[in-house]
Amino acid sequence: MSYIEDKITIKEYLDNIQDKGKKNHIKSILNQFDIFCKQKYEKSNQQVMDDLYEEQKNEDTKNKVYIVFNHFKNWMLIDHPEIVYFMGKKKNQRRTIKKRHANTIVTYLTEIIQTDGFIEYKEAVPSIAMLCKIKTGHGSTQSVREYINMLTSREGPFLIIKNDEKKRIIVKRTGK
Repeated sequence: MSYIEDKITIKEYLDNIQDKGKKNHIKSILNQFDIFCKQKYEKSNQQVMDDLYEEQKNEDTKNKVYIVFNHFKNWMLIDHPEIVYFMGKKKNQRRTIKKRHANTIVTYLTEIIQTDGFIEYKEAVPSIAMLCKIKTGHGSTQSVREYINMLTSREGPFLIIKNDEKKRIIVKRTGK
């Protein structure tokens, strides 16, 4: 008997998220995953997940989940100017899907923290956003904040603490 539920739909998953910002961020990622699935497999993300569930249940194909996620990761590392979507309250901000460079954020934090021991949070966000803008042509402080939140979560490699001046700083988590 498994300790994990057998199946949950994407809608059910999203309905269980209370934090509006987190829900919107996850919706954005799932939307990009859906676009990826339609391009790569000509199926919706829900159908791909359902197919993976059925294959894993019926066969010894546990690696296929990682293969799909690896394909998605590689897809996210290239620009997709052919994919246009609109953002904002009036849906009047035209955007395309651009390559993501999460490694830029991790590398920057690691290098600064190894050299200086820490970086102030309020300095890290705009610095990383600018670095991403230089490297990729786009850099959103909101995206950087969200990714730093993941990196400083309980399972992440970094930690946000307050220094003696009560300023929020990012340090390397020890004991992991």
